[in-house]
Amino acid sequence: MAKTVFCEGIYDFELLRYLKKNENLANIVIQATGGKTNMKHFVQARATINSVLQNQFFIIRDRDFDFSNTLHDELYQNLNKVVAGKVSSQKTEIWTEKTEQQPIQNQTVAYQEFVLKRICIENYFLDFNDLVLFNDDKVKELNSLQNCKAIFDQAATDLIHYAAIRHSLGLCKKNIWTDIRLATSLAKNKQLPKNLDTNTLIQAVENAINTYKMQVDKKVLFKDFYTKYLHFLSLFENPTFIQGNHYLEFFSASDLQNQVETLLIKQQTGFSFAKFYEYQIQKFDYNTFPDWVEFVNELRS
Repeated sequence: MAKTVFCEGIYDFELLRYLKKNENLANIVIQATGGKTNMKHFVQARATINSVLQNQFFIIRDRDFDFSNTLHDELYQNLNKVVAGKVSSQKTEIWTEKTEQQPIQNQTVAYQEFVLKRICIENYFLDFNDLVLFNDDKVKELNSLQNCKAIFDQAATDLIHYAAIRHSLGLCKKNIWTDIRLATSLAKNKQLPKNLDTNTLIQAVENAINTYKMQVDKKVLFKDFYTKYLHFLSLFENPTFIQGNHYLEFFSASDLQNQVETLLIKQQTGFSFAKFYEYQIQKFDYNTFPDWVEFVNELRS
């Protein structure tokens, strides 16, 4: 049976193409959708072309700030377990099964949705040993495993409050998250705010929430956001969170990249994360990650 896999962007597409070529997955068709919001429409469009009885449909997507499923709830409710490494990648946590009613042929289109355990695909490429090899002594701050981890740990430490805010806002309704993000310039064009000062960020969020409350929904309360914020902060400020590289599960790759480049003084190094990600795709070992093992095995079955 043919299997069609829908992914979000270029790195997902290139990685799946690499796995198709090197892991005996010749029966899969890969299609990039340009983002998670378009995915179910691509599934339906493909179903109008191919017989549902002869095809299986899969979605693979990031576990974004605004995404809530069993895995996200498990991570949120068991933060201390995550830090201790006790939350496993069981199928019930990383898979959701969905059906959509296909409007043209009036048929039920079933698809399986795979949610990455790490927050985005790029974070699977951030292996510090590989980064040192790729750097090849070009950037002194990245010329050893110790130095490389130190600068990423510093970047993650700088982002703790910002990331806690993003996750907390992400657990709000989507329209609230979108409006507040725009009002506070959080992650605007994948750039970090110029000021990562905690009080400045929190005040900006409070002002935006109060404005939203007055103009759109009176039920939206700053205290609800702040409770979630303190919850995430308790995880991110745990020393083992940084030491154990758990920020790769929670912190956006673009945020980490931007802050690392700030620490490196980008214009003086010429280091390219895009080229590093391309380098990593061509040597990706999915066996390193239990969730990817499960995904590849599902595609083979």
